[in-house]
Amino acid sequence: QPQKVPQLPYHSFGRHPRNPNFFGRQDITEKLDGFLLPSQAAGGPGARSAAMGITKSCAICGIGGMGKTQIALEYEHSRRSEFDAIMLVQADARTSISASFGTIAVALGLAGESESSDLAVSFSIAMQWLSNPVKPAVTARSTLTPPPERADNALVEATWLVIFHNADTIDLLSEFWPSSASTGSVLITTRDPAGRDFCLDNGIMLQPLSVEDAVRFFVEQLNLDSDGHTRFDSESDVGSFVERFGGLPLALVQDASLIRRRQMTVDEFSQLSRRGLKPTGLANYQASQSDGGYQHSIFTVWTFETLEEATKSLLNVMSLMDPFAIQEAILQPQEENTHQLAGSVPSPYPTDIRAYVAARSELVKAFLISRSLPSRHVELHPLVQEVVWAGMDEEQLRTHFCTAVALIHAAWPSEVVK
Repeated sequence: QPQKVPQLPYHSFGRHPRNPNFFGRQDITEKLDGFLLPSQAAGGPGARSAAMGITKSCAICGIGGMGKTQIALEYEHSRRSEFDAIMLVQADARTSISASFGTIAVALGLAGESESSDLAVSFSIAMQWLSNPVKPAVTARSTLTPPPERADNALVEATWLVIFHNADTIDLLSEFWPSSASTGSVLITTRDPAGRDFCLDNGIMLQPLSVEDAVRFFVEQLNLDSDGHTRFDSESDVGSFVERFGGLPLALVQDASLIRRRQMTVDEFSQLSRRGLKPTGLANYQASQSDGGYQHSIFTVWTFETLEEATKSLLNVMSLMDPFAIQEAILQPQEENTHQLAGSVPSPYPTDIRAYVAARSELVKAFLISRSLPSRHVELHPLVQEVVWAGMDEEQLRTHFCTAVALIHAAWPSEVVK
């Protein structure tokens, strides 16, 4: 049976419109070009994949709220002329991945009505085309006249980009990874640093905005309503404010939105935030179109409730320490010191080495913490710290504070302190 010819060009942006207020990150999109663009396969970072005859790929890894989704969507919209097909796959669950590929097979005209009702069949059809992507020599995208010696129905290779969006359970992708295709590319957005392993270490660890970029971005967000109001005295005042939020784009967008909605100044909002995050209204934040269509607030983006109980206990204790340099010698007591902790560290805190490693791994996978191997310390974003604080009631705060004190005492016994 001859291979069906797809309806191209096809660009699936799903329910995600382009963000008209997308800011900066040009260095990231340029890196993605080197990894993913067909035209740069020979000389860019993607040359290794091209030489091995495998699909070019790259993963954007980072904590929730750092801008992974917005970068991927901007790349998808701005590079549409480079690919015959761009396919957005919701990758947060096995069923959503299958359903996305089924929709793609139908939209490309590769699967008929009877085939579209069977996800396994439509998924298989989509995979077959991705492994051998062809298109007519002349399509609506190209007005070039084919050479006389080539028939009008001749087929040539098509270029495609698959975006696995929110692939936080990264192991799922092994079931759905497109077969080798020299003209195909895959982009992953994930919180799990292991996403790089799927891409031959072609990964971008997304960092917070610099203070300079954060100030510019925040000022732009403050001025979106164009009402002519001046909401700050100087950019140095803005710099002091944005530093507290650690260059996290999601927090800056929502802070600015609340300031605009309430007709406040930056100083007024800053004074409110000194009493904690809850009084600011961020806990009940409702997204708007000016936010780029992102539906999470900083209180919902990190989904602490899905963590294991031991992992949550570890995170709660860490939030009571200096977030930038937490020594693991404190968090993970040595075997000879565990007797000091009897009765003072309540369950479910992971005092056992295996339980501790499992809890730490879950936090690393969710990008809630990062770990420095040489110095054996861990860090968490200061805003994560504040949100964890805000989520504890008085009894929980007291319990985890006592746990932190007990762990510190076990690590540095009183004899040493004296």
